[in-house]
Amino acid sequence: MVYLHIVLLLLAFMATPLYAHELDNRHGVIPDNKDGFVFEGGVTITGQFSNAKRVNNEILASFDLFGNTSLGDGQLSVYLEGNLSPSMRGIASQIGIANADAGSALDRNDNGRLQLSELHYLWPIQNSELYLGLIDPTRFLDSSDIANDETQQFIGAGFVNNPLIDFPDYTLGLAYHYVAGDDQPGFVMMLSSSHGIADNPNRSYRQLIQLFDQDKGMFAGAELYYPWRNFKFRTGLWLNSASKQRIDKAQSNAKNYGVYTSIDAVSGDHQWNLRYGYTNPDITTSNHFAAMTYQYQYKQATLGLGLAHQRTTHKTSDYTNQPNTQAELYLRINPISGLSITPSIHYLHGKSSSQNTQQLSKYNWVAGLRLSYYF
Repeated sequence: MVYLHIVLLLLAFMATPLYAHELDNRHGVIPDNKDGFVFEGGVTITGQFSNAKRVNNEILASFDLFGNTSLGDGQLSVYLEGNLSPSMRGIASQIGIANADAGSALDRNDNGRLQLSELHYLWPIQNSELYLGLIDPTRFLDSSDIANDETQQFIGAGFVNNPLIDFPDYTLGLAYHYVAGDDQPGFVMMLSSSHGIADNPNRSYRQLIQLFDQDKGMFAGAELYYPWRNFKFRTGLWLNSASKQRIDKAQSNAKNYGVYTSIDAVSGDHQWNLRYGYTNPDITTSNHFAAMTYQYQYKQATLGLGLAHQRTTHKTSDYTNQPNTQAELYLRINPISGLSITPSIHYLHGKSSSQNTQQLSKYNWVAGLRLSYYF
């Protein structure tokens, strides 16, 4: 694993780029670097059906509204989102990794709400950018061209971000992005609170700004990325300093950390992504993660296929937490501008795929239909 990261770093520094690479846009990412006032929004409706016993089929919806405006030398950006309340026995609650779009804006009682998720200012600095305010850490680290947007691409959580990265939810912090040039790689660094909105017990903004509570720490991450020919290499490391209980020593705590790699490749209408991650085995039951995704574009239709796996650490004594494998197949159709229709099917192996392992078998299927409209 260490040697893999060394090789990727060397390739990034030695390769000759063909173009500069900006931060990738994804669901909820505000469109930066546009003059004047920019206003965009979208609605996503998902219906999912499962063979799991005592798990209810479910229809959910989410709403996004984001935009920015010029202010001084930079831009002020805002992102509002909302969603319907997931059912306690529904798929989103019982098989959470099957729907990464569900439950992103909930109150302390797990009811859906309208929420201010991002509010930040962007300063352009020559060939770089500085962000400050309420930010989404997943925007800056571990991105992918084909596996990073739960409203348009894969909806399974294992294909949106590396699940081993201990990201905080929308949180207060800052990020620095240096854009890759013709003769050098780009990199991103960020520093934030370890607790975002959804990580606090009350999910309130009052708790969000209490940065020095006893159970809180910081989240720090750094990523080096480089486009080379038809590839994009990303490799990074992160630290979450909030104290967490060790899985093999109940009376002691440890900090979470890890490394990751993401590689995108394109050949004509075909695209691939490979992800790998490693995290501290002292506090997580799954400390290795690997995923591969494939996308094929044909006119107004897109086919996606993904496979992800988490390996259980040898330190856990919870033998009901089986290795977790997730597969997803989807077909996205864009009949008119702004509208996408996406049927999909998921295969989930391992009880660790659910927040309530007593109600699931080792083998579960989830079929779904997603409607997304952006304006």
